[in-house]
Amino acid sequence: MSQKALDQRKGIPDLVFLLDATGSMTTCLGAIAQNISSFIDSLANPDANGGVLVRDWRIRVVGYRDKDWDGPSWLVDNLFSADAGQVKGHLLALEPKGGHDEPESLLDALYEITQWPTSDKGAAPSPNAWRHRHDASRVVVVFTDASCKLSFKQSDGTAGGVTDLINLCQAARLKVILFAPDAPSYGELTIMSGLEWEIVGTLDSKPQQALADYSANQSNFKKVMDQLAKTVAISSVVETVS
Repeated sequence: MSQKALDQRKGIPDLVFLLDATGSMTTCLGAIAQNISSFIDSLANPDANGGVLVRDWRIRVVGYRDKDWDGPSWLVDNLFSADAGQVKGHLLALEPKGGHDEPESLLDALYEITQWPTSDKGAAPSPNAWRHRHDASRVVVVFTDASCKLSFKQSDGTAGGVTDLINLCQAARLKVILFAPDAPSYGELTIMSGLEWEIVGTLDSKPQQALADYSANQSNFKKVMDQLAKTVAISSVVETVS
């Protein structure tokens, strides 16, 4: 394979880890954070061909809870960072609390993400903004043990539904990868173009334990993160030539 071809495989992502930070995640949030940290370490390691599969990455850690129940603390946001230590600090600082009973406010959180500003094409990256869609791909990875509400509040105060959210995500060119229990609410989201849903447990059979077991299995998680790296690389190539 030519060097040019190898260079094309190297992804340039803005990557968001959107994590359910409610109290029920106490048993698994630590394991998820640890495995994400291992994934971050792998970003700088050479692949089998001696090249880095994902380059020029930025990561943003966001936690969400129940917007109606948790008030101002329902969303925990951080800035984009390419500093591994800083990102790991954001992960460790995310505290599982609140949320009351499910469902949680995933759609509200995704809506907020679609509203982040975008830098101009070729401009220096801003820590509070997406890079231009021609400069980097945009991937959002969600981990949750609960179902989600099927509506969200828009900035003008009006309510939005699943179709509205899907349209916003697609307009923002977001690639969404979802790790969540088998629930009808997530089934409705599957019409989103490019959405990948890894079903982890069911709502009626201890989904917290299912996600904890899934997260604690480092071998299993490594396969998922390796696949994510490849997805980011591929989507970066597609995005930059479109």
